[in-house]
Amino acid sequence: MLNALASDVAVTWLGALGTGAYFRFLWSRNESTASIRVTLFLVGVLTALLALRGFFWLWGGGALGRLVFVPATLMPLAITLYVEQLLRRHHPRWLKVLAVTVTIVFSVLNLIADLSSDTRLLLIFLVGLVLVIALNAWFLLSASKD
Repeated sequence: MLNALASDVAVTWLGALGTGAYFRFLWSRNESTASIRVTLFLVGVLTALLALRGFFWLWGGGALGRLVFVPATLMPLAITLYVEQLLRRHHPRWLKVLAVTVTIVFSVLNLIADLSSDTRLLLIFLVGLVLVIALNAWFLLSASKD
């Protein structure tokens, strides 16, 4: 079991190093276009999520679990902003509202009722995250057919 945990932590931290290196590359370009800012937001959130998750897997604990879900709850918003910028057209208002709602509701719930230790809330968050990702993927796929 220890080898499985060590390999999971190593893979997670390698992912954090990769996304962190890309974040640093984008940051060093000193560009301030909308697409760069949105990409920095997404890559920064993903870097923080992966780095914190590796520590959480090693040491556990309620405070670290809550800290892991700070960037995790930002993912629906970050993904939606990124895809919208990638398509260079606005998403429908309902999708933006969905992404913001999932982000805000679960950010607040994480502060009140630790998502990492509440299976029911975690599953509901997962459903919201997957729904936002699937809808963004659908818009990407439908735009590629145009």
